[in-house]
Amino acid sequence: TDVLPDGTDLVSSSTTQGDLFLVGNILTAQLGTLAPDGVATVTVEVVGTTTGTKINVAVIDTVTTDPVPDDNESTPTETEVVPDADLLISKTASAAQVLLGGEFSYQIIVQNLGPSPAENVVVTDTLPAGVTFVSETHTQGSVTVVGQLVTANIGTLDVGGVVTITLTVRGTTVGMQINTAAVDSTTTDTVPGNNETPPV
Repeated sequence: TDVLPDGTDLVSSSTTQGDLFLVGNILTAQLGTLAPDGVATVTVEVVGTTTGTKINVAVIDTVTTDPVPDDNESTPTETEVVPDADLLISKTASAAQVLLGGEFSYQIIVQNLGPSPAENVVVTDTLPAGVTFVSETHTQGSVTVVGQLVTANIGTLDVGGVVTITLTVRGTTVGMQINTAAVDSTTTDTVPGNNETPPV
C-alpha cells in the first residue's frame, strides 16, 4: 500500500504483477504470490497540485510469515514541488514607417499562463539607438528609464494576469530600428522560449 501525499493527484500507475486499486489517496497493489527471489515493480506517477515537500512511504504485507519484518516499509522519499509560472511576452510597434522626428509607440504585453503566480516579474527593453524615449504607460508595477534601458518592475503576476506597457518614442535617426523585450521572474519558468519577443 502507498498513501499518496496530500497535494498530489495520481496520473498513472502500473505493476508488473497483480492488480492495482485506488481508493481516495490510498493505492493498493494486490501482487498475489511472489516466488522466492521474485521481483515485482509498481510504478506510480503523480502531479503536484500544491507546493512544498511531499513525503511518501510504501508498505508491503503478506499472509506468509516474514522473518525480517523491519524492511517491510520503505525509506521515506522527499520531493520538493516548486512553483512554476509560464510567462509569455509579446511586442508590437504602432507603425512600420514614420517620418524623421515623428513619434510612434511600442506595446509590450506580459501574460502569466500559470499554473503558479509569478513573483518579482521584471521586463527589460533596450530601446534602439535611433529613437528617443518620450513617455510610457503601464497597468501594473513601476517603470524606470535610464538612457535607452527601460525596466518595468511588475511585482507578482497572478495566474491569468496580463500587464500592458506602452512606450512612446521619437525617431531621431533614419533607418530601420529593431527592438526586442524580455521578461524574467524569480519563479521557475519551465517554458523559457517565450520570455523574449521577436525583433520588431
